[in-house]
Amino acid sequence: MSTVKEILAPSPTAAPSLVAGNRRLSQLFIVVTWLICGVITGIIASSKGRTGGGWFLIGCLLGIFGLILIACLPSLQHQSGNSVQSQLVADYRPTKFCPDCGETVLQVANVCKHCGLRFGAPKPAA
Repeated sequence: MSTVKEILAPSPTAAPSLVAGNRRLSQLFIVVTWLICGVITGIIASSKGRTGGGWFLIGCLLGIFGLILIACLPSLQHQSGNSVQSQLVADYRPTKFCPDCGETVLQVANVCKHCGLRFGAPKPAA
């Protein structure tokens, strides 16, 4: 009969297989962790208006560093409040009214885009 010590003690032939099993398990854990980082990086990137597939690959290659990188990058999607304000600033240009048709045209315009009246042209003598 075998004693408890003999049963619990690892045999010399079983030790290499345990080490190899632990090594495979740790390699599998690393691969799964990097894939999870890639998936999370792709999801965050697509929510920020960036290419999810490309950032998935970057997340797989860089791991946690790719995740930190995409978390620090700004969103490419415009916010509604800021875009309206930027449009108002961009579209503000001095205008004038056409005396012929009454439409608004740019101050620098030489011809009315609505009726074709030339501004500043001498009036024909009658």
